[in-house]
Formats: sequence, C-alpha cells, structure tokens
Amino acid sequence: MPGVTEIVKKAFAISAIFFTYCVIRHMFTIPNQSSVPMAYKEFDDAGRMRPSGYYDRVVDVMEELYKMTLLLRGRTDYLTDRYSERNERARQAIDRQIEKI
Repeated sequence: MPGVTEIVKKAFAISAIFFTYCVIRHMFTIPNQSSVPMAYKEFDDAGRMRPSGYYDRVVDVMEELYKMTLLLRGRTDYLTDRYSERNERARQAIDRQIEKI
C-alpha cells in the first residue's frame, strides 16, 4: 500500500528530526566561528595555511574551542540538567512507588 509506506517514511523522518533536536539541545555552541573564503588559495605547496588574517582567525577559534573544552569537560551533566526534566523524573519515580503499593 503506497499510503502506509508514506506514513512509515514520515514517521521515521519525524523520529530522526526529534532525535537530532535532542542531541543539539545538549550541545554547547561557540558563537565566534570563522570561515575562510576561497580557502584553497590560502595554503602553500606543503599543505600549511599561509600566515594571514584568516590564519589568525582560525587559530583564535581553535584556541576558544580548546579552552571551552577544558572548561566544560566533566560538567555536561550539570550544564544540560533542566528543571522540567528533573521534575518529570521525580513525578515518574513517585508514580512507580505508588504502583508498588
């Protein structure tokens, strides 16, 4: 049945979008990202980026990423903990205890 196939495809797509949202929501973002226009022109024959303002910006961003990694490492549980999710887990725990009675 073509209708069922389309419904299944849409269900998988919605599931994938929701999963992606959940992953992204727990990521930390660095706003100072940099791009290098026509990057292929910025490298020498040895494959190293030539000294320039672009090179400086890329190094700046990499330093920020490294520093943020050091600051955030081991703290993701705290930083991604949300009141609404804690509240929901508490309600579920209470419901489980009530079911045991």
